[in-house]
Amino acid sequence: MFAQQMEPIQGMNATKPPLLYRILGTVIAVLMLAGFAITLIGAGCGVGPLGLLLVAGSFDAWGLEMVTGWVGYGATILSMFGPPSKMRRMWAGIGLAGLAASFCFFLRQAHGIDFTLITGSVFLVSWTIRLLLFVLSFRRTSISLIST
Repeated sequence: MFAQQMEPIQGMNATKPPLLYRILGTVIAVLMLAGFAITLIGAGCGVGPLGLLLVAGSFDAWGLEMVTGWVGYGATILSMFGPPSKMRRMWAGIGLAGLAASFCFFLRQAHGIDFTLITGSVFLVSWTIRLLLFVLSFRRTSISLIST
């Protein structure tokens, strides 16, 4: 009954989001990756950005954090390119989960958690927006499929 009352959405294809939506998603993803890289963490004898720890950190001390961070980075980058598909959504979800897990693992070892959260605010806000866009992409597809 609900599907019969809805009118079809004009000019919107369930498989191809509008160009503005894709540009917005890409910009937010780049902000999220940059925000993660520049987040400062106070641990041990000093302070350093997470991006530097991903590249030059000791695998013995930061192994789990590094692996989940690289998985998040790789999956997010894969999700930004290529035609819209279920595979892109899968990569976006893996990227969001990997970066969130890595951030939490880094936060677990931080001595100045408040400092890390403040310097990670760009990452946290852009991650939240990217998560909302991710959820809305499923909702938009569901609405488009119901209305046809």
